[in-house]
Amino acid sequence: MRQLYIFSSLRTVSGSGHLLVDEDGPRYGQLQGDKMFYVKNVPTWERIVRVIAGMACLVLAYLNWGDSSIGVGAGIIGAMLSMSGLLGFCPMCAMVGRKLDKGV
Repeated sequence: MRQLYIFSSLRTVSGSGHLLVDEDGPRYGQLQGDKMFYVKNVPTWERIVRVIAGMACLVLAYLNWGDSSIGVGAGIIGAMLSMSGLLGFCPMCAMVGRKLDKGV
């Protein structure tokens, strides 16, 4: 059975002060000094697809912004896809335990 520890006294870049760590080490990032760095969990091919899909959603949002709520939804989804593609880190993938295969 795996144990999960919460360290709230650590300072992170986001300022939240919380770092979830299990017995294998940091789950959502690596702690170096007093800064927390994320671990990439999205492969290169998926990063490219996410950026292209995100940009397409942002264009759709720009074209439909004042007309309907589809523009707002497409803008939010496009921003999330683009950022996860550019950074190579997806918080939802990290929550379910997805790790980047080193062979890809």
